[in-house]
Amino acid sequence: MRPQRIADPPRFISEAGESEENRMSAITDNGPFLCVEEVVRLFKISRTKAYKEAQLYIETAGKAGIPAVRIGRSIRFLSEPIERMASGRVSA
Repeated sequence: MRPQRIADPPRFISEAGESEENRMSAITDNGPFLCVEEVVRLFKISRTKAYKEAQLYIETAGKAGIPAVRIGRSIRFLSEPIERMASGRVSA
């Protein structure tokens, strides 16, 4: 017996014509971290702005900026908090 398929949730289309599902797929496909290119695409900001916001997050111990960690010389963005930010579910 095959399990019943649950209906797909409604898809929301952004002003740029990109569905929320496509926009968020980068987050769910890559595990706990995102690279800068994924954050740039998700938030529609420049690479420089993404790195500055990551550095701000690191320097302020998470009080401001885009959630990120430094791994060696690389910066990786934290997918879970960014998913909440992108969907508007940011808690204070």
